[in-house]
Amino acid sequence: RVILLTIGFILTLSGAVRAQTFDPVVRDLAEQVIQGVYDDMKNVSQDYPELKGFNAAALSKGIDNVTKIEYEYINDKTLDKVYRFAVEVVPLDQVNTYGQGPKVFEIAYPVLNIKLIGLLDRKYASHFDAEPVIFKNAKKLLQYEQQQIPYALEVKSEKNVYNAGEPIEFTIILKNKTNQNLKLRELNEETLFFKFNGKEWGTRAMDPANVRHVLPVILGPQESITTTFYHEGVRRPQNVVIEGRYALPYNGSFAQDKISVEVK
Repeated sequence: RVILLTIGFILTLSGAVRAQTFDPVVRDLAEQVIQGVYDDMKNVSQDYPELKGFNAAALSKGIDNVTKIEYEYINDKTLDKVYRFAVEVVPLDQVNTYGQGPKVFEIAYPVLNIKLIGLLDRKYASHFDAEPVIFKNAKKLLQYEQQQIPYALEVKSEKNVYNAGEPIEFTIILKNKTNQNLKLRELNEETLFFKFNGKEWGTRAMDPANVRHVLPVILGPQESITTTFYHEGVRRPQNVVIEGRYALPYNGSFAQDKISVEVK
């Protein structure tokens, strides 16, 4: 009886460990993301008083031994916590331990079965904004996730440079990356979602439920379909970022792409 109980205990523990581990490739990418965030913040820490204490002491090990960051800056005179930042990688189904609210963030990668969670609490707008740093480094995870989706969405502009006020023409390409037939949905306002410089444009808010009503299309191995859109253009010189997303989900994730064009 003692032997059986011991074996059962070992099996239970090993099952718990397995539940808290990531795919090896995903784990390595996640480590690179966190280390990249740390390095970028450390490099600018001398420029921001609230980051003067930002060093290796903010690092610790989280799930599957992936590094996580937890940092806070306390005003020496008022003892107020004027800056708090944290980021870590957890399984997709784990509750966000930082709670809810505008200061808490969560970036999910359903196909990879992980998500980034954390906290960014800035008392003043002049304090360092870590959000762009997070998204910059997290591109590694997004790119790898896109590689796992059997179809790809590509946003392609006819030109790299446009004049102010000139309509911007861009093409959407949906490609079957596999060597088998894929049943997808046509490219139209129900299946495509766009943002121009972060603002929704041209199509309704993305709702995967609407995709059910769109005519199916069978794409053969490596086959593509395309459609073209025209944006009315912008009035002043700037860089325009065009983001496109295909509303047919694959294991909870969406094929997406973005490009940047110059308006002068």
